[in-house]
Amino acid sequence: MSMSLPSPSEVHRAQRVLLQTYALNKAGTGIFMALVVVFLTGVRGLGAAALASAMLVAGVVGMVTGVPLGHLADRLGARRMYVATLAVEAIGAVGLLWVRDVVTMWIVVVLVELSAPASAAAAAPLIRTYAGGSPALFRARIRTVSNLAVALGAGLAALVVAVGGERAYVAALSLNVVSFVLSALLVRRLPREAGAARSAEVAAEPVPAPAGPESVAAAAEPVPVAASRNLVLRDLPYIAASLVNGVIGLHTAFLTFVLPLVILRVTPDHAWLAPVALIVNTLLIVALQVRLSRRVDDNAAAGRAFRWAGLAVALAVAALSAGLARSVSPLVFAGVVALSVVIYTLGEILSAAGGFHVAFELAPEEAQGQYFGFFNAVFGSAMAISPAVVGGLFLAASRWGGIALAVLFAGAGLVAPTVIRWAEARRSAAPAAPAG
Repeated sequence: MSMSLPSPSEVHRAQRVLLQTYALNKAGTGIFMALVVVFLTGVRGLGAAALASAMLVAGVVGMVTGVPLGHLADRLGARRMYVATLAVEAIGAVGLLWVRDVVTMWIVVVLVELSAPASAAAAAPLIRTYAGGSPALFRARIRTVSNLAVALGAGLAALVVAVGGERAYVAALSLNVVSFVLSALLVRRLPREAGAARSAEVAAEPVPAPAGPESVAAAAEPVPVAASRNLVLRDLPYIAASLVNGVIGLHTAFLTFVLPLVILRVTPDHAWLAPVALIVNTLLIVALQVRLSRRVDDNAAAGRAFRWAGLAVALAVAALSAGLARSVSPLVFAGVVALSVVIYTLGEILSAAGGFHVAFELAPEEAQGQYFGFFNAVFGSAMAISPAVVGGLFLAASRWGGIALAVLFAGAGLVAPTVIRWAEARRSAAPAAPAG
């Protein structure tokens, strides 16, 4: 069966659909992220500790199920799987509106946190197929659109918090449901089967399991189809690269969790610094993500991006830790916050650029879904535990906690190039799987 590449018009149309999907999806995510904690704890009266534990368990469940769900996307077809996971996310968003007790909250949070990485794993092969001649550039465009959408959703959420009242929260969170439904309808516009060109054969349609050698195995004898489900679990260099990305990914709690608490502790009268920091972060990402991502066009560049990302986040943590440990004027502290946010955002951008490249380029073509499912599940688990790890070390362990975090981020960045070279060498040495 012959395959041809998507035509330029098909690529353009598919990219437009995917960008629209991400814009809708992430706008709902912005509403959810900004409101879920306040809604469940402040409006519905549930405990913050119970919510944190539910999110932690959900993150672990997402990590365990990331690989099989990614494999399912490889086998059943990414387009079909993406629509299904968006539908499940919509169901979870509806369930959130009815949460009034801890048990229901656990069920809904686990469902939401489980379906989100599954959705990302299903979308990965679609992005890969329709990236055109500049995959890193298209991924950067997706990230830019996603950040703008999240900011818009969070802005709406801020208005809801200002208005207050359960009806306002329910109305805003209902928009999250709508965003998932509309996203699923948009994805259905992508090609299901071969048309003028078999543009979606690799990603949007089922990929036959390799009948010959595993692409990451050194041995040359055929493997059964069932064994291919665990390809990524046998690829130690890829696992190591995923873990490095996960360690650096612990930074996700810095801006949305640690920084607001530090501001309230040092200068409560300047709590407005926290939303301003989010605005600065978003604007910098929109301005710089595509530009910096253009430079990450091979594995060596991805390694350098990770190295500088780890060092930048470490420096931001160290700067904020110094501001917290010393008695400074509010004006000086505001300057420390501004410097930390700018440096941190540069690290976040470089980390995302390196992660985009490594997640795809170090994965074999026949297992993009399960590889990205694992990569994203590790990162998702890091996001789940980051408030406890980063917040606990930074706020509970005084200056030594900040130092420990800075060392952790810097160390992960420094070892990243070596790990990526190892994974690249392993990939180059492995025999390619036959087409069928």
